[in-house]
Amino acid sequence: MTERLDRLFEVIQDTMEFNDKARLARIVADEFNLTKDRSVYYGPDFAVRFSSAAGRNFGNTVLSVFYLHKYDDRPFIVLSL
Repeated sequence: MTERLDRLFEVIQDTMEFNDKARLARIVADEFNLTKDRSVYYGPDFAVRFSSAAGRNFGNTVLSVFYLHKYDDRPFIVLSL
């Protein structure tokens, strides 16, 4: 699993320059064959949530933490652009 997480972080780092949440999510989902459930993309090794905020408010992502119980058997990454 560590190798898959390392690869995830490489892909994210390589594509962060786009600063486009939808594009980054699509690239990561395609690379790792992830399934989308609401705002979470997940696979057997990890789950990831992409978020963006116009200001400093991180509230919507924090509210979504309620739904994390569905993914509590794997690492969960929150990426805020």
